[in-house]
Amino acid sequence: MIISVGEFREMPEARRVFRLFAVAAVLWAAVVFLLIRIGSMDEEISRRLGDGEQVIGAASVYRSYPVSSESAPARPGTNAFTIVTNVLDDLGIVGDRRSQLQQNPSGVQIKLDRLYGGELREFFTRVENQGLRFKAAEVKAMSVRDAGRLLYLEATFEQGEK
Repeated sequence: MIISVGEFREMPEARRVFRLFAVAAVLWAAVVFLLIRIGSMDEEISRRLGDGEQVIGAASVYRSYPVSSESAPARPGTNAFTIVTNVLDDLGIVGDRRSQLQQNPSGVQIKLDRLYGGELREFFTRVENQGLRFKAAEVKAMSVRDAGRLLYLEATFEQGEK
């Protein structure tokens, strides 16, 4: 016996069946959404762990370099603040990419945002070639969708041996 849609609607159990079907559809959609969301979070966590491992690897390579007891002599009449400012200007790291640049008794403190790996490496090389040495440095990696992996630097420099 085949029942038409109109007859089915008139049956008292039809509302109950329809509600059951609607609840089942909503639950199924919620479970699918959660599974997709968990999968994307798992990929994000894996990518961030990979970024952290790369930063740690780069830091261990940097720490493995021999410490030079002699720094290159600074140009006469220049201080650490001027050297850092000139290097940043030469590299084109200007504007809002410089969060902080100040001189205090402990040295020159700097915070730089949105650096590429090559820019950071060139900055380190030029600053050390000018006779400054790092007192402290912290580098953080951030993944940005459009720009890829960018670096954030907080560092303190001081004039090399006098």
